Amino acid sequence: MKTSAPMVCGQRPRIDRRSVKPLKTTRSKDLQLHHLPTDVLRVILSRLTMKEAVRMSILSRKWSRLWKCYPKLVFTRATMRRSNATTGPAKPLRTRFIRGINSIQRQLKSSNLNKFVVKFALRKRHTPHIDRCINFCASSMAKHVVLDLCPGPKGSTDTDDKYSFPLHLLGASGGSCVKSLSLGFVNLTLPPDHRGFANLKKLSRNSSRHRGSRVPAPKMRCS
Repeated sequence: MKTSAPMVCGQRPRIDRRSVKPLKTTRSKDLQLHHLPTDVLRVILSRLTMKEAVRMSILSRKWSRLWKCYPKLVFTRATMRRSNATTGPAKPLRTRFIRGINSIQRQLKSSNLNKFVVKFALRKRHTPHIDRCINFCASSMAKHVVLDLCPGPKGSTDTDDKYSFPLHLLGASGGSCVKSLSLGFVNLTLPPDHRGFANLKKLSRNSSRHRGSRVPAPKMRCS
């Protein structure tokens, strides 16, 4: 019979590690992220940047469906910059930027867009692409819209090449949802039948030239 060594006062008892059984670690499926309620997942997704949200969309079909309702779209040089090097001749930066916006807009089906931001030096010749963005804002009921087309330090400041902002597009079904509108380096023409935006609280303009008479402040109705 094997006897244990006598324990000296003040010393910790020796433990035979061979007699200790390892604990079994089990992974509970109930703790997986995608099992959380859809409303909770939407809140989580809304806290991510657009790049992070795009990456999450490839994890599963559920995340892909959630991505289609992403509430804030911010298109700038930083958010649309490619992280990996491209092979072959590089396409012009504006071409890549426009194609990137079009690609993301085709993926989304948001009916409650909180923020839509475009900050890039686009011009009158890009009108069809910019109009598509404004139509997307209207159909998605965007609340906060930023269209800053100001040129960079080396960009052209030719005022004749400014994009004309189509107020009539936002004044349609989705226009009543706009709460703030920020415009940069665009021409703003007030349509004769324009009645203003019911929920607009803030209008900011940066280097915008107004054709014709001075454009009055938009009509606002406070709740």
